Amino acid sequence: MKIKQLQLRNYGRFEDLTINFAPTDERASNVTVIVGNNGAGKSQILQALATGLSWFLDLFKGKENKFGSSIDISQINNKFDKASIEISLLNRFEKSLNWSVTTVKDRLPNWTSSNLQNGNNLDELFSNYFRDYELGLISSLPLIVYYSDSRDINRKPFNWNESFTTNILTGYENALSAGLSYNQFFQWFRDIEDIENETILLGFDKQTKEEMPYLRNIQLLRLEEQDLENCKSLIRKYLETNYHLYK
Repeated sequence: MKIKQLQLRNYGRFEDLTINFAPTDERASNVTVIVGNNGAGKSQILQALATGLSWFLDLFKGKENKFGSSIDISQINNKFDKASIEISLLNRFEKSLNWSVTTVKDRLPNWTSSNLQNGNNLDELFSNYFRDYELGLISSLPLIVYYSDSRDINRKPFNWNESFTTNILTGYENALSAGLSYNQFFQWFRDIEDIENETILLGFDKQTKEEMPYLRNIQLLRLEEQDLENCKSLIRKYLETNYHLYK
């Protein structure tokens, strides 16, 4: 999947903007670089892409009503009552598809209504990828991630007992969210450490079973498990003190 074009109307500082992404007829490069002074609208372009692509990613979360992110009311140009984002791309079969999101200001302050155009193209794009992934015909999905200019850190309480379930769709969780959160990283790191420690313990038990009495093996395993719990306790205390992850 390759994004070919982004059209913004009455979005942020742009009344009518069209960006063609590489490669183009003039340039064969696969990289698009957006350059501009502070306040020129670079971040607004990236935010618009994240908003438009959210309708595609949300389908992988099981939202069959195609309810992605709306255009934030603060991004609607003050001269107008509505704004739109249109994304055009090529799917993996080089077929051109597009959809657009329009948000209209309501009469009530800070209220908006949004709608999606060409949702059938969105369905086709999602169905092709998800169906072929489920059938094992493809082993990867489009890489989509948004690194915003937000410096906020999400400090939600971290549940140490919550298991980290990983699959290819896990990469889409919070892929377009602004700000940072280390919760998933710590969950992943905790599970990786558990797997490594269990592997070590099992290997240690197998190696010594023929060399030591059975009870000696049990004592050693219990000692290792206790050390592991002590280590986890120290990590929890460190994270709680420095990152306020446990409350």
